Amino acid sequence: MTTVSAPQSEPSVVTLFLVDDHPVLRRGLKMVFEQQDGWRVCGEADEADTAFTEIQMARPDIVIADVSLQSGNGLDLVKRLKSAMPSMPVVVFSACSGARYAEHASRAGADDYVEKGDDIGRLMDAIRRILPRSAEKAMAPFEKT
Repeated sequence: MTTVSAPQSEPSVVTLFLVDDHPVLRRGLKMVFEQQDGWRVCGEADEADTAFTEIQMARPDIVIADVSLQSGNGLDLVKRLKSAMPSMPVVVFSACSGARYAEHASRAGADDYVEKGDDIGRLMDAIRRILPRSAEKAMAPFEKT
């Protein structure tokens, strides 16, 4: 199942795109995020290829992606997103625990790694911490690395 909305034109709204193979988790995250003033989920996907295409269309402010998906791999998705859209912020949100998984996510280009076993506040803090940095990147001139 996937859903996507048109790119957000209202600058005061933070748009999030959810990539996870569990519909209940996506629904719960959407409820939590949309309780935050000015946050809106602009799309969802349960597999990597669809997520990649729909993220390019939706242009969210941040992507929350799991490692395990219906098809494809969340870390491969992060690599593809960062290659196509280097300034797109991505938080990997996974049931895999341990520093090894966080390191793999970092190598893939993720801006942060949050374990699903953590308190929801940890995920919210990661999003809030990353969003100001991504806005600064978007304002900076494009630099090829």
